[in-house]
Amino acid sequence: MPVIGKTTSPEVSKKTEEAWETFKAYMVDQKDEAVADGNKLLKKADAKIEELEGDAAKASGDEKVEYDKSIKKWMICFGRHDCDLSHH
Repeated sequence: MPVIGKTTSPEVSKKTEEAWETFKAYMVDQKDEAVADGNKLLKKADAKIEELEGDAAKASGDEKVEYDKSIKKWMICFGRHDCDLSHH
């Protein structure tokens, strides 16, 4: 009596290899997307730092000190997920 739905070892190997190749392609796509998103964030951060540096160059006294603190904070938090700069 034939067994219906029985999978052979070569079929399992082929399916495993196909699944692995699909997984690798997916991970490459995800990496590329993450890199593109990261580059966008870096450009925004660079622009904000340049803006603050321009404002700091025009400031003096306590105002300059505050700009310098903001610049330092932006540079320290540059690209870190645990740093909230939304209020700056």
